Amino acid sequence: MAILGSVGTAIYRHGLSAYLTPEVHAQLTGPAQNNLGSTLKAVGHLSASIGPAARQAFTDGLVAACAISSVIALVAAIVVATLYRRTTRPTV
Repeated sequence: MAILGSVGTAIYRHGLSAYLTPEVHAQLTGPAQNNLGSTLKAVGHLSASIGPAARQAFTDGLVAACAISSVIALVAAIVVATLYRRTTRPTV
């Protein structure tokens, strides 16, 4: 779970930095770069265009984390199904 959160945060930060000017980026330090709520609170008075960009960056990070977890769940299901099929033999 921590890995998925780290991936989501990394994608969020990368996506957010693409929309920030150097001046705004300098004002967003610490928690404001790590989560959507803090970012929206910090930039509320700076620029109206950052809000939608921050929301999109958050959504992109969330979608990536969900896609990765879906792949992990699918692989786990395939492994379990394969191992279960090998260990259960019909009794005659």
